[in-house]
Formats: sequence, C-alpha cells, structure tokens
Amino acid sequence: MADIKRITIKGESGYGLVDQAYSDKVTIESGSIKYEYVPVIESENNIARKWTYKTTNPIFNCFFTEVSNAVEAIINWDLDGFCTDIGAITFTITYVDRSKRTRDFYLPGDEFTDCFAIIKQMIPAYESIPEVLRTSEDYIDEDEE
Repeated sequence: MADIKRITIKGESGYGLVDQAYSDKVTIESGSIKYEYVPVIESENNIARKWTYKTTNPIFNCFFTEVSNAVEAIINWDLDGFCTDIGAITFTITYVDRSKRTRDFYLPGDEFTDCFAIIKQMIPAYESIPEVLRTSEDYIDEDEE
C-alpha cells in the first residue's frame, strides 16, 4: 500500500425536495479532519456548515491509518451495486506522490458502516455527524431522542 496523504468522502442528496438538497464533503489527513455542508437552497432548516479540527494526538493518527486501509479496500471492492433515487458517495484517496484514486458508489451509507464508524470516532463530540457518514443507526438514535 502506497502512503496516503488525504482521504476525501463526498456525498450528495438523492432525489427529493430541492429545499432539502445538499452536497457535503469530509476531508481527512493524519492530523486533521474537515467538513463542509452546502445546501442547494439555504433556509432556516437547511443551513451551510463548515468546521475543521486539527490535532497532534497519536490516537487520531492511528484512526487515520485504519480509515486509510478501509477506504483503500472500498475503492478496490469488486462490487457494482446501484440504488435508484440515492445520491452518490464518492471516495478519493490522494497519495503522497499526488496521484489519486476515486470511486463513486450509488449505495446507502450502511454499505460502509465499518469505515464510517472509525471516522465518527475522529469527529469532535460537539459536532453533528456529517450527512455523508450517516448510517441507519444514526437515524434510529435520533428517533429515540
């Protein structure tokens, strides 16, 4: 495995109401994680969000290594599943030599539960789970509140 510098995971809303439509992006490096949420139409219930977290904590770096392995495995999947009315989840790996590998999936987030669970541990406790990383368990938790 070549050295990975950055992992980017992009999401987008699927078929639905335009006032709830969005695109979002999580960018992870060995010492930082960034998130950006861009609504198609900004409203009181659909606001833009952006945050960055930087750290020198070695545990964060260990999580980055785990995520790197998981995303590389995902990009190499021998799976061509497709769901209709769902937005794309795009994984991009940028290597230290600046080469990139990208793959789009039209699948629900539950297909990537193990990978997303690692990333969720890297998110500061006071931030919401990025839309692109949400799985069915996140929606169940919200329903119980």
